[in-house]
Amino acid sequence: MDSKKSLEKKLPKLPYGEGSFTRAKGKIYFRKTIVLDDGSKKEIGVFGDTVNACIKKMKEKETKTKKAVVAPNKETLINAMTWWLDTYKKNKVSPTSFKRLKDTVRCRIGESKYANDRYQSLTSDDLQKLINSANNGEFSRSSIDKI
Repeated sequence: MDSKKSLEKKLPKLPYGEGSFTRAKGKIYFRKTIVLDDGSKKEIGVFGDTVNACIKKMKEKETKTKKAVVAPNKETLINAMTWWLDTYKKNKVSPTSFKRLKDTVRCRIGESKYANDRYQSLTSDDLQKLINSANNGEFSRSSIDKI
């Protein structure tokens, strides 16, 4: 019965921008949107048994997330381009332009033969071949410019 009462306790309401607490899966869930060094935003969340445990976990996760905003070394071309768009372009262009860019990368680069190659192993000749194959009338001029 005591555990039921502790679950029924009201969760604290935090000031605007500091995150929020909810109950989920029998635990307390703390979610928060953080601003990364490049200006982009990322939502993160943690589960815990108590509010204090959630706050402690959130501080750790926030620190790890801010340090982890570096493209991994062994990424494929499509993943690296998607990461770059999400990290650097998302807050620099309008939402519709961002969606169009992301769709273009997903459709044009994602369906190319280089999509699953490590981007570090691609040469300028490989990239030129990709552009030339797109330039053979297969894609529109605006799609080629985005590539």
